[in-house]
Amino acid sequence: MEGINYVDVGDGPVSLFVHGVGTSSYLWRNVIAAFRDERRCVAIDLPLHGGSAPRDDLSIPALAEAVEELCEGLGLAEVDLVANDTGGAVAQVFAVRHRERLRTLTLTNCDVHTNTPPEAFKPTVDLAAKGELAPLTALVLDQPELLAQTAYGEATSGSTIRRRWWRRTCGRSSPSPMAAVPSSAC
Repeated sequence: MEGINYVDVGDGPVSLFVHGVGTSSYLWRNVIAAFRDERRCVAIDLPLHGGSAPRDDLSIPALAEAVEELCEGLGLAEVDLVANDTGGAVAQVFAVRHRERLRTLTLTNCDVHTNTPPEAFKPTVDLAAKGELAPLTALVLDQPELLAQTAYGEATSGSTIRRRWWRRTCGRSSPSPMAAVPSSAC
């Protein structure tokens, strides 16, 4: 469980939340706020996301094992697993490999084995493969008016809470080329 950041609040049956690419446990903040009085809500930051450290293997199966590490480390015997986006693909692998931990599985819009990465995300993957994603991301992040048009816009302006989240999630007080991916990746 070393290097894995997570949110863990509330008491009761465990809901375990898994986010997708380019986001973090912060994605689930409103759901957690709604259920924290009746459930134990645990939301992982997958490796290389939020406050979690990077790992050499970021494949879907390796991310599913990071979820298992969290369950083992926190002593989560039975979970209601909730996931979206690429987190849904991670949750499906986790469900197959660790069905003894699974009480229920809820998937929102998510990737599946025949749709990873999703068609809409492939241009981003192509840019990254050609080494062109970081410079484009840097361009957006260095221009606040462009950044405000991305999924990270609210996190980089406005309230103190959102600015604090940005610093905690991205590890810096101002955006840099590797702090985020374009909104098309979220």
